[in-house]
Amino acid sequence: MTIVSTDQNRLGNLSILPINNIQMNNEEKPDVYEKLYRLNVAAGRLITEGKRSPEALVELLGCFVDGKIVVDINWQKTYKALGMEKDYLKVQEELALRPYQGFWNMIVLQGLNPLKLVTALKNSKVNVQLDVEKSTASQNIIKNDRDPKNGTYHISLRRRIEADKENSGLSANTLKEREVHGVTILERLLLELGYFLTTGHHLDCRNKTLCTGSHDIDGNVFEMRWLCGESCVFERLEVRKHAPDHSLKSLRARSVFVL
Repeated sequence: MTIVSTDQNRLGNLSILPINNIQMNNEEKPDVYEKLYRLNVAAGRLITEGKRSPEALVELLGCFVDGKIVVDINWQKTYKALGMEKDYLKVQEELALRPYQGFWNMIVLQGLNPLKLVTALKNSKVNVQLDVEKSTASQNIIKNDRDPKNGTYHISLRRRIEADKENSGLSANTLKEREVHGVTILERLLLELGYFLTTGHHLDCRNKTLCTGSHDIDGNVFEMRWLCGESCVFERLEVRKHAPDHSLKSLRARSVFVL
């Protein structure tokens, strides 16, 4: 199928996807391709009418081809790995959270702690830096902005592989002055587990999440990232501590929106 632009000089023939050439197997439903066809036509019309940017579509399709589409997290699967699936389903039904485009809704269940999350990551064959468990132990974190030991709660985070670019280069002290609330170390561990179990990939491969929601006894905050690349011998989940006034361009908080 080819979508033809009404502005031939500007776009010519806009062919997004040759749907007619797709071969379906027995498990695939034709209505999926009907929906894809309609979206295909609608996308072409919006671009030719100047209501959408062709660059945006190119970027989106590029992410799809490269396997970088940021999907919603399968929280049921995540809590099943934590041995808390029944509790999650009960709370999910009670809260009936409405999905928001471009955001992850995260339910943090009472009884969850960093040790459970580190154990679940290891059981899922995620290589965890040796001192992550020690760094995130409850006795080393004396203050959390939110803590499930006080009860179940839920938050919203921007649906991004890399931490929020808006917070790039801003220290924990600066973010506090601007009243920007960031994730706790527990929330970042939960996000890592959920994203990995859903996609098989990791978060923060190029940047680092500054977990401003947690502090140790000296007032330091934590960073978390997936350490990888050509110079990395062993890919692994890494946690480090920083003074609250420390800042780097690659160090970014993930803003938290309390629901």
